[in-house]
Amino acid sequence: MQTPDLDRLDIAILACLQVATDADYANVITTFAAQTEANQQTERLEQVTDRLITLNKRYFIHDRYCMVIFRVSDTEGNPITDYDLLFTAGDNSPNHLPEGFFSDRQQNSRHKETVTYFVNYDILKGAPAVINGEKQVRDAAPGISKLGLQVNPRPDDGFVRYSPLEIVAQPEFFEKMVKPNSTILVDIRLQRLVSKQVFRLEGPLGPAMPDNRTGDFREAKEGDQYVC
Repeated sequence: MQTPDLDRLDIAILACLQVATDADYANVITTFAAQTEANQQTERLEQVTDRLITLNKRYFIHDRYCMVIFRVSDTEGNPITDYDLLFTAGDNSPNHLPEGFFSDRQQNSRHKETVTYFVNYDILKGAPAVINGEKQVRDAAPGISKLGLQVNPRPDDGFVRYSPLEIVAQPEFFEKMVKPNSTILVDIRLQRLVSKQVFRLEGPLGPAMPDNRTGDFREAKEGDQYVC
């Protein structure tokens, strides 16, 4: 009985099952990465002929993407569900991000501190023009070299608030944050700031207020000193 030829998927599964050493594992990673690169180059441009519109040709570009998952909590481990999260580039501005890099964003419906971004890696990193024969389907994407992050939580004032986060746009952060064909999980822990005025103790009559009332803290200010 003749064994049928193994297809590419079978060969890949067998290669995984035969891993016995660290060197075997490294070889499988290298082989898979090379095959993925070759497949994506071959399949990057898809041409579809629409027979309902006078044989009009349509093009679909299959870029490489990256999924970045953010989980935001405070220093006590409590989830922070109300915040703005911004990517920055260039001179540390969201306006310097390349057009078309952002594909989708979803907030977890059960764990609202978790937000997932789906971004186009090739647009962010830069890519050559996409050409089909003599037709240029898309211009070259210049990309960016630096990436930054801003997280502005709420509440951002009052006696108990959160400290915002800013990572200035830089090449090192770009290389760590966004990788092609990958999912990156980023845990962000923000400092919870509690004003010392929350725990202030006074005598029975309390401090004197501007209108000579005593024992009334309604006009107390949080000040600039914090327990944490």
